[in-house]
Amino acid sequence: MESELYGSGVASQAVIVGRTTDGDIILRVGFPAELVQAELVLDGEHRILRETLTAPYHLITRTFGYPRGVKR
Repeated sequence: MESELYGSGVASQAVIVGRTTDGDIILRVGFPAELVQAELVLDGEHRILRETLTAPYHLITRTFGYPRGVKR
């Protein structure tokens, strides 16, 4: 995750836009200089569950799973 655009923990634009029906956080981050934006769905431990990245001519969607009982 550290190699991702948001891996540094710094985004020039970030906003929590709501929650899923399961209570997970929906966060949108933007990197205008790179022409990239991302929508991240975070669980209660702030781990990324789903990601949608958009950039010119690109749409990338990913889902992430974590072993049960494993904490950060």
